[in-house]
Amino acid sequence: MAKLPSDADLSKLFILGATDLELAKKYGVSVQAVNLRRGNLKMGVWSRGSAVSRVNNMVSEIWDVQSHSGAGSHHVTSKNQSLRLYLRMKLKDSLSERQLRTAQLFEARLRREQAVLDYSPDDGFMYVPRVPADERLIVRWPEAMSRPEGEQLELWSLPEE
Repeated sequence: MAKLPSDADLSKLFILGATDLELAKKYGVSVQAVNLRRGNLKMGVWSRGSAVSRVNNMVSEIWDVQSHSGAGSHHVTSKNQSLRLYLRMKLKDSLSERQLRTAQLFEARLRREQAVLDYSPDDGFMYVPRVPADERLIVRWPEAMSRPEGEQLELWSLPEE
């Protein structure tokens, strides 16, 4: 039977930004099992590590971003990192001045170019022209997925001007 690591090891992995999906795959357990352990560890959204984890989970829920090392890996691209910093900013996470500036520039580019960020396993992250169906979303939402609601929708949306 698959088993998650100790609470101390699991906490370290969460703080380092490991997503529930990544840990579930690594340890052969369900995402729900990882999420339950996270809750038991009281890893709420207010710590830096948990904000990083929450953002990583949010992105993993809509895209299976290639994160292997070497050529073809999309997880280290500037567009992906800008998206994640922007989401952390919206979660009111503590960011360095440089990280905050990157997040602000990401939002400014989306507004200036009337664009959204899209992802393709073949092509990686790319800015694409905003269409009416995008509404205020910052990403091109996958057609096969239902749109987020409430707080989740606000996190994935540009603020009203």
